Amino acid sequence: EELRPRLGYEFNLPQDASLAIISQLGVARCRAARACRGLRAAVAVAQDLGAFRHRVLALAAGAGHTVVCTGDALFSFGRGNFGQLGYAAESQTTPRVVAGLLAEDVVAAAASGFSTLVCTAEGRAYWCGRLDGQHSSLVPGLLGGLERAVEVAAGAKHLLAWTGSGELYT
Repeated sequence: EELRPRLGYEFNLPQDASLAIISQLGVARCRAARACRGLRAAVAVAQDLGAFRHRVLALAAGAGHTVVCTGDALFSFGRGNFGQLGYAAESQTTPRVVAGLLAEDVVAAAASGFSTLVCTAEGRAYWCGRLDGQHSSLVPGLLGGLERAVEVAAGAKHLLAWTGSGELYT
């Protein structure tokens, strides 16, 4: 069975999308709308520079960082003081390729406050960053003992990966 991302993202939202978001979700969501505009602007700059030659397959945002999967590369930007960007940088203002995953076909991503979890088309899962102050990694490391991961998720203090056979790993 071929692994495919469940969601495809395209950045062609109408200019008044953030106003619609604010009116529907209330003033408390104003910050999220501003962050969305900032994310769209950063992705547009990266596209202008030729970073996203292919369609964006997945996108994940943590508390201060964002990761973008294009199939041929994983890009990250934002705060990286705990290694959540996948490379050693305290702050990265523009999307940068995660060199440690260039050989992988990354199709899914999840981000928490200080960590990133990604899944490849071959079913491998990689993690970087810091989790609950106990474990940390500045570069993506393969999660051992996990075979055929098809989806990943992240919360404030936990990471999840599940397989095509329905097994859930935490």
